[in-house]
Amino acid sequence: MTSTTTPTILKNTKKGYPLLLFSAKPYSAFNFQTCATFEMTGTYTWVGLIGFATDAENYIVARCSFTRVQIIKVQNGFMQILGEDYITENGGQITMMFSHKDGNFSVRLLIGGYYTDPILTYRWKESDGPLSSDPDLFHVGVYSCINPPHFRITSFDFENCDGIPYLPGTDTSTLSLFPNSGFVMIDDSKYYYQGRKPWLSELTQITNFPGPFQVKSTGAFTYTNPDSGIAFSGKAVEAAMFDWRNISADFNDLFFATDAQYAWTISTVDRKNFISPATWLRNRARFFCFNQKGVVSTTHRAWVTTGLTGIIPILTVGTINPQHDMGSLCFLDSGDEATIKMFRASSGDSDATIGDMLNMVTRMAGATPVFSGDRVISSHSLSKDRTTL
Repeated sequence: MTSTTTPTILKNTKKGYPLLLFSAKPYSAFNFQTCATFEMTGTYTWVGLIGFATDAENYIVARCSFTRVQIIKVQNGFMQILGEDYITENGGQITMMFSHKDGNFSVRLLIGGYYTDPILTYRWKESDGPLSSDPDLFHVGVYSCINPPHFRITSFDFENCDGIPYLPGTDTSTLSLFPNSGFVMIDDSKYYYQGRKPWLSELTQITNFPGPFQVKSTGAFTYTNPDSGIAFSGKAVEAAMFDWRNISADFNDLFFATDAQYAWTISTVDRKNFISPATWLRNRARFFCFNQKGVVSTTHRAWVTTGLTGIIPILTVGTINPQHDMGSLCFLDSGDEATIKMFRASSGDSDATIGDMLNMVTRMAGATPVFSGDRVISSHSLSKDRTTL
């Protein structure tokens, strides 16, 4: 039987991915009992205990939020919820116990100074596959994950972007949870946004965000299109979008956003581009953007998209004006935190008879030991006289 205690208070404020801390003692435990005390701040925080961990992408976790408890299998980074239930609002501080005994998992909470009966249990099934990705390594430890609303961006540079643009084609499940103004984090840099453009579900003129298109050129133009009769004027950027229609206003107030750290608000679009009335450029469209500036390249990719507006830098890391690449995550800065205040873990069986130890060893080979001649007697009275059993 081994155990460990962590006296140091540990705090996690990182967003978007789980933080796992493995125990040094016990280093590896098949049957285990772990417990920890956590403090949670914010509604997007999960805390918990892990077992059968080999690395950051393979483990079993029992985790709690303010209102839910789950047992989850994580294999190669993919999560599978094995069991889930609701719990009473815990007020932000929770002490939980996660136990495993020969395929049986259980979760308990400390309430009123005593651990409850299991509030969630799970019996491992053959269809669940192996308990661990490494048959000789079973780490235990603590878990925390802060996962506020977020989206991926096309790219962002405060000095050359009218806002933070959403990358079309990526996850949209949490976009509706962004308030009309607030703070966000990108690559550890913090920004305040004063507004947002409509999400796709709020738009009526288009059903998807088009792109990516190859960026072609920029310029300043004043003319009336000879086919549509629509007048255009101002600075514009051209991209290889072919949509031969006399429609100019359906992208108004959305972003022309690229993977090269520039994004400008669209005022109008000329879909029927031309050099002269007799020479049409059917492979491109002209996007008029009042704030267009700088040099573009045909190696750049562009999208018509939505995003956050009125950006004010609050805290930048590394440089005064950091550049954020395509695919970077923009997180709502909700102020969530997870604090680990106590952790204990024990491994091994409480019984230590020769029979128990032989049973544990043979069980690894799928065998069951039988001790011939053993008899179990439920009760027997002994006297001072010799008694034959």
